[in-house]
Amino acid sequence: MKIASSVLLCACVAVEIAALFIFFKGFFPIKQTLPGRASLSDQPKEPGQGGQSRPVQPLFGRLVIILIDSLREDFVMNDLSHPPMPYTSGLIRQVSTHAFLSKAHPPTVTMPRIKALTTGGIPGFVDVVLNFGSSALTEDNLITQLYRAGKKIVFYGDDTWINLFPNHFIRQDGTSSFFLADYTEVDYNVSRHLVDEMSRSDWDVMILHYLGVDHIGHLDRSDSPLMAPKLKEMDQVVNMIHQAVMEHDEHRSSPTLVLLCGDHGMLDQGGHAGTSYNEITTPLVFMGSKYRNGKGSAFSGVAVDQIDVAPTLSLLFGLPIPQNSLGQVITQLFSSLDMTDQLRAVQINAHQVVQVIKQNVPDYDQDPGYLQYFRAVKGHGNWLDIHANQTSTVSRDQLGKKVLSLYRRAMEAMISRVARSLAMYDLHAMAVGILLFWGCLIALLSTINSSSSASVNVPSSFLLWLVVISTGVTTAAVHMALCLRPNSSELLCTTGTVFEASTALLICFLIFTVTAGTVLLCFTLYRQLRNISLGWIFEQDMLNVFLIGGTLLHTISLHSSSFVEEEHQTWYFLTTTVTVLLTGRIVVAFIRSGSLSVKKTVDLSTKKDLNKKDKEDIVFRGGSNHPGAENLQTRYTQVQKCRLKDGNSKLLGENENSIKLPQKANSAILDEDGKMFKESHLSVQWYPVAAGVLCLVSARVMRTWNQTGNKWADRPDVGDWLVRPDNKLCLSILVIVSLITMVLITPRRDSRVVRSLMFLGCGGVYCFRAASGAVLLPGVYNTVTKGIPEARCVYLIIAAGFVYSVARLFRAVNHNKAGHAASAVNHNRAGHAALAFVSDLWCYLMLLTTLLNRTHNIPLMALTVIQARCLSGVMDTMPDVPVPILTLLYLWMGNAAFFFQGNSNSLASMDLHSGFTGLDKHNPGVVVFLVVNTVYSGPLLWLFALLVTLTNRSAKHCQTAKEFVIRYNQGMHRVVQTVLLSRALPLAVYTVLMTIQRYHLFVWTVFAPKFLYEILYTAEVVWLVLVLLAISIAMNKLHILE
Repeated sequence: MKIASSVLLCACVAVEIAALFIFFKGFFPIKQTLPGRASLSDQPKEPGQGGQSRPVQPLFGRLVIILIDSLREDFVMNDLSHPPMPYTSGLIRQVSTHAFLSKAHPPTVTMPRIKALTTGGIPGFVDVVLNFGSSALTEDNLITQLYRAGKKIVFYGDDTWINLFPNHFIRQDGTSSFFLADYTEVDYNVSRHLVDEMSRSDWDVMILHYLGVDHIGHLDRSDSPLMAPKLKEMDQVVNMIHQAVMEHDEHRSSPTLVLLCGDHGMLDQGGHAGTSYNEITTPLVFMGSKYRNGKGSAFSGVAVDQIDVAPTLSLLFGLPIPQNSLGQVITQLFSSLDMTDQLRAVQINAHQVVQVIKQNVPDYDQDPGYLQYFRAVKGHGNWLDIHANQTSTVSRDQLGKKVLSLYRRAMEAMISRVARSLAMYDLHAMAVGILLFWGCLIALLSTINSSSSASVNVPSSFLLWLVVISTGVTTAAVHMALCLRPNSSELLCTTGTVFEASTALLICFLIFTVTAGTVLLCFTLYRQLRNISLGWIFEQDMLNVFLIGGTLLHTISLHSSSFVEEEHQTWYFLTTTVTVLLTGRIVVAFIRSGSLSVKKTVDLSTKKDLNKKDKEDIVFRGGSNHPGAENLQTRYTQVQKCRLKDGNSKLLGENENSIKLPQKANSAILDEDGKMFKESHLSVQWYPVAAGVLCLVSARVMRTWNQTGNKWADRPDVGDWLVRPDNKLCLSILVIVSLITMVLITPRRDSRVVRSLMFLGCGGVYCFRAASGAVLLPGVYNTVTKGIPEARCVYLIIAAGFVYSVARLFRAVNHNKAGHAASAVNHNRAGHAALAFVSDLWCYLMLLTTLLNRTHNIPLMALTVIQARCLSGVMDTMPDVPVPILTLLYLWMGNAAFFFQGNSNSLASMDLHSGFTGLDKHNPGVVVFLVVNTVYSGPLLWLFALLVTLTNRSAKHCQTAKEFVIRYNQGMHRVVQTVLLSRALPLAVYTVLMTIQRYHLFVWTVFAPKFLYEILYTAEVVWLVLVLLAISIAMNKLHILE
């Protein structure tokens, strides 16, 4: 029985997408919360008070929350003589505040942090994905408690709050947090309401969420020249609000509390989402008239959790603590109360945590924290008895502090226990996802020995098919049995609606099909491998062994969290080593022979007539001193005829005596396919050696451009130096040189239109950078703008170029249809048309990535293109390298380029600003597309460079359109096989690793972000596969072959 390998490849793409979705839903669970709302009646009775439930009296009447997005702690709390926020820092030094360091849980992105501040809970990691589309928060939270208590709330700032708390605000004005190009209007739209609101008395709570600091970080970095003025602006906002509150509180019975905080911090590079100190540490400053004139507390660097804000504010305003809160009250803010009220506040907090542990931990009654809670309650009752007996104040306070400490230790233990139990994995869904991943991997391995026109031969014995079907039925039956359990998978087993029932049946059929097919293909793969001995490995070329072995070693390295964090080091080592191996091979050949293959040739097979000199100079490529010259005579006798496409068949040589080995550079050559070329006068024998050395030098330079990873990310690099304001001239010159270089080395030298479009596009890119203030263009751009018109011009140039290239492809098709295919000049018009089209696509991709990447990375893009052209020149001397090996080599270089850009496996390194290039409003689909393509611009450039190289190979070695289409489709089939296999192998292994390590200390900080990057990379690969299929269809269905 035969199965078309192309059908298997398409099936693998579909199954892998399904596997990603199923495993993702199983591994990233949505946190389970208690339904309903907390109330004051739920508060516990005070120990020894005869069943009384006394609430804590509120200390404040109004609340102002100033949340500055990405406000790092060193922006406020530092010892500089000129602090970035002098008024706020002055209040802290004057002991007129209660100031703390606030620690946020990962992921450090806005929406999960708002949830943490308002609910007191620990958001799940999946919230990093939901951050792009927040919906109403149904979990019990502080804002809803304030609303239910009759408090009037106004809000201005990030519209995430409006989405989370609809209909909660009497007045509101939201701004988009995702339009990162704007760092002025987003804050002005908040501040313009302050004067009016501070003069009103109809509100109880005012929430302000400023976005400018965060946007500047994404646009540039934390030390951007724009940052200092923005922080002073924020300091003026704090000054204005604090002074107004101090004035108004003189006429109010209850004071106003002003809270200054950040949702998360930022890296020096400006990003966030990870777990570094600068990302998770923010200032938490409580200020107001109650703490004026030194009535606050001295800042001692005490750190509290961000989730402590919700229970603290709840008790300060006499509200019930949100019932899912895992925070602890900040006792320093209750120091003005007597010990009775302080103990009561902590008791209410501890009782609420006890209710959470009861709901989430089955054996909670044996938990040490739970048992310690009852010891604290007992001590609390003893203290009340001592207080009633009016024992000395000193002994009462000492005992009270001990009881407070008991409560806090009990809460810490219970919170730690609950936090470990909140992640309820769907192991059933994860197992199904792993099964699908491994099925794809085995299917792809079984297609290795097939070509695009061949099929996979599978055994057809009755016994084997019986085993195959039995295995599939058994697996499906196990799946159904698991679905019948009480706590079955909601994703795989829910049948409440027609759609859910249909989905469940489809998944069951998918499990049966994949399992049965995997078993069948395992037998097929065994038949292919059983004749391979261990000695076969030693017979392979060193390059093949190293690339395959390196890929396997990289996959194995993912089992270590340190190797995942520092993955760039693995790719730097592998790519450098393979480049040294290639260059060394060429150098050895050069030393042995003294000559190398030429750089440039002219196709003589397109000429109708050859002069006598050309006929005499027909030789084999490589010359008499080539390392393979000793086999030259034998290889030539294998060529029966060399037919010149002039309408007549001419026999140029029938015996080895007719061979003339070259004695000079300017001669005609005959390649192994019998196609003639003429060597150019520009040929230089040292070109491949120079290309290999240049590859190594450029790789070394790119390694120093952006420090990445975890251990050395804070080290200075070339990018840090270039973005300094005093180096703007150097950056401008370097960008100009890089853009000119990219225009000059474009592969489409024979297309003036494409060269002109590239020139205009690069000019547009520079104008866009000048408009945004990144580079200099005196007399044209003297003020900083968003550069929207300039970016849109570049988009328009790319679109126009694409239309032109498609039109030229159709023109080539129509030319063949008109009957010109038989002429000598157009004998392989399909190959030249395909090469031109793919080369044009590479040029447009270069232009797009240059526009989207950060300014200091533009030279990096130029170096990447140079490196790709050099590697292509090196590989021209090795035409026998198999397509899968060549694909692996280019994939390796693309993976290294990913890290050269400054990317890492931390979400904080993702450049979100690029998604808003040329946009004047937030468009989620466009933003995600641009961000993902920016992050993976390096791998994309290398994959398209691979397409250019393979298309050039096919066009050069084929004389007819039919030969070209067959060879091209075979090559693209191998590329698709290898690319899909390069994705299936790490996903199959990594998902097993994540399942085993799901309770690892670094699962959410290292392994989970890496998996999200793997998902994005797979999406890019699927997109590339679709492009390859479209090009193949264009050549076959549009009748290029006539």
